[in-house]
Amino acid sequence: MLAGRKTTGRAVIRREIVERASAREAATERTALRRIIKKRKFMEIVSIRSVFREESEKA
Repeated sequence: MLAGRKTTGRAVIRREIVERASAREAATERTALRRIIKKRKFMEIVSIRSVFREESEKA
């Protein structure tokens, strides 16, 4: 599932680069996107952990 999403994301980014005149602008955006995605994944992991902790405390 993750692999499929990654390839579609890359395809979108590649299309953006083609549309843009300056490749540098697209590159900075790509790094920003990657940073946001990393943060989001980290937050998801944290939230999942907190849910597990709550469940174990209830038991």
